[in-house]
Amino acid sequence: MSTIYLCEQGSVVTKRNQRLQIIKEGQTLIDIPVIKIDKIFIFGNIQVTTQALALLLDHSIDVSYFTARGRLRGRLNSSMSKNIFLRLAQYERWRDPDYKINICRAIVASKLQNMKSVLQRFLSNYPEENFEKTFAVIDSGLEQLYEKNEISSVVGLEGASSGAYFSVFGRMFRQELQFTKRIKHPSPDPVNALLSLGYVMITNEIASLLEATAFDPFLGFMHGVKYGRKSLALDMVEQFRQPVIDLFTLRLANLKVFGEDDFHEIPEEGVHLTDEKFKIYLDLYEKRLNQKMSFNNSEDSNWRTVFHHQMQSLEKAILEGKEYQPYTAVL
Repeated sequence: MSTIYLCEQGSVVTKRNQRLQIIKEGQTLIDIPVIKIDKIFIFGNIQVTTQALALLLDHSIDVSYFTARGRLRGRLNSSMSKNIFLRLAQYERWRDPDYKINICRAIVASKLQNMKSVLQRFLSNYPEENFEKTFAVIDSGLEQLYEKNEISSVVGLEGASSGAYFSVFGRMFRQELQFTKRIKHPSPDPVNALLSLGYVMITNEIASLLEATAFDPFLGFMHGVKYGRKSLALDMVEQFRQPVIDLFTLRLANLKVFGEDDFHEIPEEGVHLTDEKFKIYLDLYEKRLNQKMSFNNSEDSNWRTVFHHQMQSLEKAILEGKEYQPYTAVL
């Protein structure tokens, strides 16, 4: 099963028997059996016929719609999982202040440990660098974490540690692309653009898994409740930002996969990859998520395996009212 990324502007997705075809100006760009598709990501101005959508829905294949620049617009799926008992348990845990603060502490603890792992991995290759002040802030956050009884205080520790982490993140960039400060929207420079794009992509992956498992993705523990925001997906993404996207972004920059000329600025939308380089990014992102790694006593895992395992772990924790163990990287 594979994830299909469609970003050829002006193309049309059609159905032929039990196959999907992507056609542009009379030429078939892709012809693939629907049974080989896991999910589809559509970027920008691409049409999907009613017949093709029906085929996708019949096979429970999710379709995610993005702008041409990678901002998620929405998702189409066949139906929500019928596991009402999990959603009832999720609502019950959300109303339990002790459970709520505990899961927030666990998520933040894993994120802080993952920050340290990324920095330590870099220092193993560049021992002349000094990150002692940053480690001190992160370690202080970890020490204080279980003394905090308010979610806002836990989030405050996460914010302070993230600030310290990103204050030295730029020192790990050794080629043309450089980083000075984390700014989300709009992205003012190439590195921020790559980080934001990566975070959007894995958030969509996590949201899809949560909905397939029957969670209510809008009911988050750490990020709270906000109309239209999939807060639980944002909660779960926190444990993956550093080991998945930050390291991926560093690799793209330090191997000179992309340079300044591969980006352009759009008024009021910030800096983005050019159309051709965006296609290359999607291919490399897919390879990143499917890259073989050791996890849970298996040498044949990848990041999607890890995502799926963590969603299953969350489901078990919520149903049984037990502590959730987020992913902590060993890099």
